Amino acid sequence: MTEENANISLPLVDKAAIDAVEEGSWLIFAERAQIVSAENFSNAVDRILGRMEKHGTFLDLSPLRLILLTPELHNRAKDWQRELGKPEAGVSQQAEGEVGGKTMSWGVDRSSARTIILLSDVLAAGAVLDMPAAVSTVAHEFGHVTDYFQRRLLYGFPETVMPPMNNDWPGICRETADSIWSEYAAESAAFQFMGDQEIEEFRENDARYLAGINARVRQSVAQFKAGQISLVALWNSSVTNLFDLLTNLGRAAARISPEESGSAAGARLTAAGGAAAWVPVIEKLFGELRTLRSKRYEDWSLEPFAGIEDAVELGFHASGLFPDYDYNGLRLRVA
Repeated sequence: MTEENANISLPLVDKAAIDAVEEGSWLIFAERAQIVSAENFSNAVDRILGRMEKHGTFLDLSPLRLILLTPELHNRAKDWQRELGKPEAGVSQQAEGEVGGKTMSWGVDRSSARTIILLSDVLAAGAVLDMPAAVSTVAHEFGHVTDYFQRRLLYGFPETVMPPMNNDWPGICRETADSIWSEYAAESAAFQFMGDQEIEEFRENDARYLAGINARVRQSVAQFKAGQISLVALWNSSVTNLFDLLTNLGRAAARISPEESGSAAGARLTAAGGAAAWVPVIEKLFGELRTLRSKRYEDWSLEPFAGIEDAVELGFHASGLFPDYDYNGLRLRVA
């Protein structure tokens, strides 16, 4: 990005305004700018993109129109979800961590494709100071822009993207697999900016993330068996928790060294958390992701995420949940 295509003075805009922005022009806005300015962040982005180009990272930011720096990421994500007619979910929040950025896309073809990036202002300030964790998060969001756009060019732009109902097991598998790949692709772009210390911290948190969510799902299973919660409550909470867990495993897969096997990574991630049943899930998932990444987008099959969907099902099984789905609907066995 250069100063010529970064408008750093415009006020906050809505979807209609973003739709009117021509390709190649980005709006950068620091909402209630107190700890970071749009101009300083623009300079940081120039540095980040320059390093990504030197590293050989493939980027296609054609649909990008807005980067919003905000002290209220969760609320702004909900605002834009409402603007786009999507459920107001905000950003993912778990006891083990909360995301610092959110990429949102819409459009039905190449010419109407639009993407915006929402970033925590604290994280943006960290990127200005060239802090590895913050810089890698910005690169992560650029990775999302590229991946989503390339996949839509290949498979088409859906008119609406709504989350599946909680009784739509095939839809849950598809959405979770899509999110896993998306996070893996984005984190693969971010990995180059992580130092040894940051990588180790991320890997330790990946293990805590797995152990924490696995324990919560297992606790819910125990509560159901004791008659303390309903089957519907167990399923609804587990779908949310396991979606977050499996999505984070997509990020974790991008942070393992090329020399580490999936089984070794699984053993490391589950070593101290009482989640040994997840080892074959991780091995399957990481293998599928690596295989897919070794191919160009145009060489993908018509159903590229089928193997990832199988890993999603194995993840539910590892938590003691065995969903089945046919013309009669969803049935759930709990073990």
